[in-house]
Amino acid sequence: MNRKRKFAWPVMVFFLFTAGYMLMGQMNNVTQPFQKEFKMVDVYNMYYVTEIQEILGEEGWKEEVEENLKDKTLEDIKKGDLTTLPAIWFFEKLKKGEPSELHQQEVSSYILNLQQDDGMFLLDPAEAGEGESTFTGNLLPTKLSIEVLKKYGEPIPKKEKLIQTLTKELHHRLEYGSDLILNDHDVLIIQILTQLDRDSEILQKARETIPFEMIEKNIRESARNFEILPDLVALAELLHPSSHPEKVTLEIIEASLKELQLDNGLFPFPGTKDPDILSTYHALSLMEKWELPISNQKRILEFTNEIGKNSF
Repeated sequence: MNRKRKFAWPVMVFFLFTAGYMLMGQMNNVTQPFQKEFKMVDVYNMYYVTEIQEILGEEGWKEEVEENLKDKTLEDIKKGDLTTLPAIWFFEKLKKGEPSELHQQEVSSYILNLQQDDGMFLLDPAEAGEGESTFTGNLLPTKLSIEVLKKYGEPIPKKEKLIQTLTKELHHRLEYGSDLILNDHDVLIIQILTQLDRDSEILQKARETIPFEMIEKNIRESARNFEILPDLVALAELLHPSSHPEKVTLEIIEASLKELQLDNGLFPFPGTKDPDILSTYHALSLMEKWELPISNQKRILEFTNEIGKNSF
């Protein structure tokens, strides 16, 4: 019996994370082609392939992906290796245009059945009533669910309850003040609250308690750690979008990226020397954002094209 691939490590959050590891388990740098009888493209790999190619100024696989996903349904999504909710999120990121009314109804119904009394969303319906659900474990599924519902223009049920749940946790975290050790959970909470109520008092308190200088210091200290660096960059963008790192920070990041980059131009899965599409995406996103030079672009494109071919 095939096992579902768990949703791998996430972004800008989108983004992605320790929570991502918990939720995505088996998804990693290995590109697994689907069984021949399953016709839908590997949405996880192709999302990062198309994002990387866009950073490098290439159209790549966009047309082929769009054509492949054109008539796919929720049942097609469920047949893949990814857990259904992350697969829906990647599918919607890749698919352009308005969904059919039937598709939107089916997906919305599936997602709404994942919501709990506190407003949070589960990763999988099987978790309901089994005691496996945790606040931190539900953060990423909640973020993904809200983003899909917002794409559809659907209201967020239990919105006020969800805001209360997240506000209570963030308030507790902010009580640590300057001793707060920033992590991916903080990023996810703030990402969700920003989508629900950007002008809330708790987010204003977060901006005051977590100044840009505090985040920048953490960025410098975590420059070689791709398990937390993307989260810190995302946090800076959320709380202080008009701030920009100092020159010394950019120099540290550039030096760290050069050390991490493999001889073939790619970036490895954390703690290994194995080329990884997610790490490569994170690295190139930082380089593009901060206008750092991207070397060995030809080999990176060859890598993404190879993954693209294996993803159909």
